[in-house]
Amino acid sequence: MNISTFIYVFTLVFTLWLPVIDALSTNMTKNLKVLVSSNDFPDSAVALLEEHFTVLKSRYINFGEEGLNENKQELLNLIPGCSALIWVSHHQITKELLDKAGPQLKIVSTASAGYNNCNLPELKARGIKLTNTPDVLSAAVGEIAVSLMIAAARRFTENLDQVRRGEWEIGFQKVLGQDLRGSTVGIVGFGGIGQATAKRLAGFEVGKFIYTGHNEKPQDLINQDDLYDALKNNQIYAAGLDVTTPEPLPKDHKLFTLSNFRSPPHWKCYSTHTQ
Repeated sequence: MNISTFIYVFTLVFTLWLPVIDALSTNMTKNLKVLVSSNDFPDSAVALLEEHFTVLKSRYINFGEEGLNENKQELLNLIPGCSALIWVSHHQITKELLDKAGPQLKIVSTASAGYNNCNLPELKARGIKLTNTPDVLSAAVGEIAVSLMIAAARRFTENLDQVRRGEWEIGFQKVLGQDLRGSTVGIVGFGGIGQATAKRLAGFEVGKFIYTGHNEKPQDLINQDDLYDALKNNQIYAAGLDVTTPEPLPKDHKLFTLSNFRSPPHWKCYSTHTQ
């Protein structure tokens, strides 16, 4: 188990341990139930929790349509009587879920740096503690942000498709891209991830940075209809997104008809070291 997973799970273990620390017995904590909200939570972290608590784990993934449908009812069925909830999802924690949990729920731990989807007003009103994983994801996300910039600026997708089709065009005027050197880079939200991205751009001789201090939820930033029009009319040179609404985009979405749009899965923190 790597250090980031250990720190995350230790926070939850320690918080739940406090009410029974005088018992000096792991057997006492086995009465405490922990609900893991998605079936893709790392097995090593689940195993550590199972050493101390009774762990309930959803059979479904807590992302996309499956998370909104099958998993919603699964969580409503499992959460009554749970002392802790590990939230592995971009979906919102609903008032309905917290009502179903009842007063037994003492802590929510989100497997993310951001916590916009954790329904802070409801957690605060109920006295439920919240933990997250700040800084653990910053380096991995910063790498993907820079990778998408390069891919968009240098038209990676179009060039790779040429090679796959056996239509490799040679010449100075073929599929020209743009340089990051001398460019202006805008970063919305200059927190841990924004700073990690700027740090990784240091060697590219960027002209200047423009940034804001307020960190928005990524899904709320882009109007995708406006983005389509701007890309189609060349008002925006190219775009690379790993966060879309909805996730995933339908395979027939109009953005996919544009050669200057590229969108990998929502995978920016998925690296061996980070996990």
